[in-house]
Amino acid sequence: MFDFSKIEIKLIPNNEAKQFMQKYHYTKSCPKSTYALGFYYNNQLCTMIVYGQPSNFNLAKSLWEGGNEQECLELLRLFSFDWCPKNIESYCISKSIKWLKQNHPEIKILVSYADTSVGHVGYIYQASNWLYIGKSSAEREIFIDGVKRHRRDLYDKFGTSSLKELKNILGERLQLGERHQKNKYIYVLGKNKTEHKELLRKLKVKPLPEYPKGNLTYYDNLKNTVNY
Repeated sequence: MFDFSKIEIKLIPNNEAKQFMQKYHYTKSCPKSTYALGFYYNNQLCTMIVYGQPSNFNLAKSLWEGGNEQECLELLRLFSFDWCPKNIESYCISKSIKWLKQNHPEIKILVSYADTSVGHVGYIYQASNWLYIGKSSAEREIFIDGVKRHRRDLYDKFGTSSLKELKNILGERLQLGERHQKNKYIYVLGKNKTEHKELLRKLKVKPLPEYPKGNLTYYDNLKNTVNY
């Protein structure tokens, strides 16, 4: 029987988080992290969540009035081992949010994307009560030497994520894939209920009344087993 009360949270150095995600995450990549949190069960790493600055530096301004990039984080990577219960990801997301509230109250809003190109809908965010704000703009997949790369990775390495500038730098090494959209979710924090309500009032985006769905059986089972 998996005892959630035994889970401990530890900060993971950026280089270790990157190596871990390169090995285990389906993208085989990890943008530079601001906070990488490891969740340990009986001293064994079971889940890792990586938060970092969004690749779009104007994202915070587009989400709420007065928003700035220092108050916004993107959930960049999430991985859990198969031996964990299926609700471990939603549980750890909830715990990571509590950790951020306690340790970094300056963070106002979180954002994350579910990659529809690989069949992701965002059920873990739905089960964790994130707000669904629609689909992102269609972006081209970027490949360098045949390996898919994240725009934030490219910005960190080359100082730009502009396709035109990257083409000038990389030449034929740069290849572009199909355009696709992602399901976009946000989570409003706030130091207290008053600030939370104020942030909701300042939102420039309108949360949609219904979540996107795919496999309804999977979603219902996940929703019914989430432990906070």
